[in-house]
Amino acid sequence: MRMFDDLTPERVAEFKDWARANYKPLTAIKGVWHPVTQAECVRMNDEMFGRGADESDPYYGATLAAQAGIKPKGKNEES
Repeated sequence: MRMFDDLTPERVAEFKDWARANYKPLTAIKGVWHPVTQAECVRMNDEMFGRGADESDPYYGATLAAQAGIKPKGKNEES
């Protein structure tokens, strides 16, 4: 089951622009936002720290999850 629509390049630009106009760096990134919007918010946070977003970075997905408030499950926690 797909949760999010595929976007045309024009819509991708609109979603990124929305993030730039509305997201406040270092605040929660909502999981209900389209992944393009979430990724742009992560980029904004990375830019704030001078790191720059790099989707090839093995920690990029973990950063996105952390920014979205998703916590990894510990060994003793149930799924």
